Amino acid sequence: MITRAINAAYGGTRTVTQADRRHLVRFIRCARPAVSQARMRRLWRRAEHAWYRRCHPPMVTQLASWYYDGGQTASGWHAGYGVANKWLPFGTKVTFRYHGRTVTATVDDRGPYVGGRVWDLNQSTAGALGFGGVDWVQASVAG
Repeated sequence: MITRAINAAYGGTRTVTQADRRHLVRFIRCARPAVSQARMRRLWRRAEHAWYRRCHPPMVTQLASWYYDGGQTASGWHAGYGVANKWLPFGTKVTFRYHGRTVTATVDDRGPYVGGRVWDLNQSTAGALGFGGVDWVQASVAG
């Protein structure tokens, strides 16, 4: 019963810790008697909120520019939707939001080397966002 509840709650999106197991056992126990309905709703809201935070990390507004990615990259490969960052490891997924458009890009290069900028979007990422020049974007590193 516990395994079924874990699969239903998390759907294989992440590994389940012992704390999650204890939380779900409490949830199942208090779901049975009608007296504990308020407690059950409280526990469910807490679990639902934790799931939402894991799947939707907070967006941070940062300065970005774009570049033409036609030459060699620091990683040695080109991502379809690529982005350059000085510190994140290659292959890290980053979600960008700009004027209502959202794109998930992969870190495949190093840069930008201009003060104050955090991201360099390649031409396909910038095109998908409708981005041109230098502007503020919302970014979220997928964990």
